[in-house]
Amino acid sequence: MKILATVDGSSLSAEILPFVQKLATESHASVILLTVATHAGQGAYSGYSQALPGAQAANATGTAQMLPPREGRAIETHEQALDSAYDEAYTHLTVLTGPLKASGLDIEPQAIVSEDIVGTILGVARKEGVDVIAMATHGRTGLRGIVQGSVANEIVHSGEFPVFLIRPKSA
Repeated sequence: MKILATVDGSSLSAEILPFVQKLATESHASVILLTVATHAGQGAYSGYSQALPGAQAANATGTAQMLPPREGRAIETHEQALDSAYDEAYTHLTVLTGPLKASGLDIEPQAIVSEDIVGTILGVARKEGVDVIAMATHGRTGLRGIVQGSVANEIVHSGEFPVFLIRPKSA
């Protein structure tokens, strides 16, 4: 079995991880932990260091170290912005997957920079042949849900894959 778990850089989205760990452990599944980062500064799926100021990451020796909040750049090319978005997203995934790998979970981090979040998630799910997509919702309903949209809602309504959703208590 293969599980595609998605996170967006928010602490709410990471609340799916204990559920994924339990499901993967009990079913002997492998996990792909995916984040789709948008161009730096555009939307909830960018700015990972701002979402996790002072987050811990493992250095080359495996020792945890504190990451300072990212300093803004005065001038950045489009390519540099994409590279920065990828680097921040991948660092965030490394922080999240470290303890899960240490517990013996077969988990692979994947960071992709794209403006099409839903299309990218579904594309990875197809390419990797996953059995289920796991994600947390932000709990947006009513007008707010319509205006801001819901990645989880679009994934569910695609009908392509079974989707395991949680709504975090703090949502």
